[in-house]
Amino acid sequence: MRRKGKDNPNGVVEGIRKAIQDLLVPELKAIQVTLQHHAKLIHNLQRQTEERFGKAKGQLASLRQEMNERFTKVWEAINKLVEGQQHPQMALQRILDLMDVTEMVRETQSRQKVVETQVKELREQVKHLRSMMEIMLRQRGIEPLPPP
Repeated sequence: MRRKGKDNPNGVVEGIRKAIQDLLVPELKAIQVTLQHHAKLIHNLQRQTEERFGKAKGQLASLRQEMNERFTKVWEAINKLVEGQQHPQMALQRILDLMDVTEMVRETQSRQKVVETQVKELREQVKHLRSMMEIMLRQRGIEPLPPP
């Protein structure tokens, strides 16, 4: 059917717009409801994440504090061990020094025995030489001087 007269362009546009609105409005409302629902879910997830992050942050802070305390205790124990080792090390050093002195004394005593043996031998040789000289002096008619 043909319309008589001029076609109303505004009426055609209005009709198309109304038809499109009738088709799209329920879909748009469903999308809007879905978006609102998802916004609530995202908000809840964000809140839960912030809560978990806050708890984790607190746990990390307490763990850090505990680790610092343990480290301090371990450091103090190490320092006590080091201090405790200084006394035995000094005692060991004194023992080593005494052993060195003892070894030097032994060497000195050993050398002294050698010297005493050599002195004894020299005295015997001097005694022998003196008696030989006295014999020679007597053979020549000289009276030897008495030993000192």
